[in-house]
Amino acid sequence: MDTKKYLLVFMFLSITFLVGHAQNSLTLTNRSTTTFEMTNIIISGNHTETVVDNNQWMNYSLNWNWSDPLAIVSVAIASGTIPPGMEIYIQAGNYNGSGRGKAGQPTGKIKLGYIPTMLINGIGDVNTGHGKHQGHQITLSILIVDYALVQPGNYTLNLQYTLNQ
Repeated sequence: MDTKKYLLVFMFLSITFLVGHAQNSLTLTNRSTTTFEMTNIIISGNHTETVVDNNQWMNYSLNWNWSDPLAIVSVAIASGTIPPGMEIYIQAGNYNGSGRGKAGQPTGKIKLGYIPTMLINGIGDVNTGHGKHQGHQITLSILIVDYALVQPGNYTLNLQYTLNQ
């Protein structure tokens, strides 16, 4: 009987050790440059929001302890300039995939800026899986708010995603 108790304790400690040393991570699939042509939108004069990229998927894993607060993913413009006359929005879709644990909840569509803003909240102990169709689909869209300010040119924005615990 004592032998069984020791085996159970040993198995529990081994599992705790392995899980306790997992690394937290945050990745995006298809991290290539998103390029979009504004000519047709400007000619039409539409003031509608236009999706420019929805091919990226956010995957994350987090080793979370019950005594810790739930984690979040925030996003901000790390470098670059928003084109004049435009607003850029980002939205995370609901969790999709075959991962395990407590995936976070998207906070809805947010206007991108230079101050980090919560994109996903309520993340617990989780592994969303890896690759496309795992985790949260990321959608970037633009809205022209003032056609008089729109100027031709190439504009580059680099976004920074942060997993905060």
